[in-house]
Amino acid sequence: MTKCSKGHIINEETNPFWTLPLSLTNTPDATYNVVRGFERTFETKSYSGDNMVYCSECEKKTEATSGCDMDTFPQILVLLLKRFEFDFNTMSYFKSGCSVDVPYTLQKKARGRNFKRCSLIHF
Repeated sequence: MTKCSKGHIINEETNPFWTLPLSLTNTPDATYNVVRGFERTFETKSYSGDNMVYCSECEKKTEATSGCDMDTFPQILVLLLKRFEFDFNTMSYFKSGCSVDVPYTLQKKARGRNFKRCSLIHF
């Protein structure tokens, strides 16, 4: 959901939550932490300055916040580790070579839901 600084809802949509793409690029550490990436997905993001969002009720661009949450938990949550990124300088894809720390259990803290790892596929 995206809300302007006055609390007007700019965008709200509900979609099924089956897969969660986690980008491994721009990882400051040598090892990507899946728990931290999972938590980052649900953090509130702020828009201000050049990134302000248009609010139809305010009839202008305004500061806003946006967030994502799981209303209904899937039976199986698939984590898609996005190792490939497109480099516009070379016009080709490159693969992130960082290590990945995948826990046995992943918890959605706000709701107390646990996901247990049932398989791990490595290509």
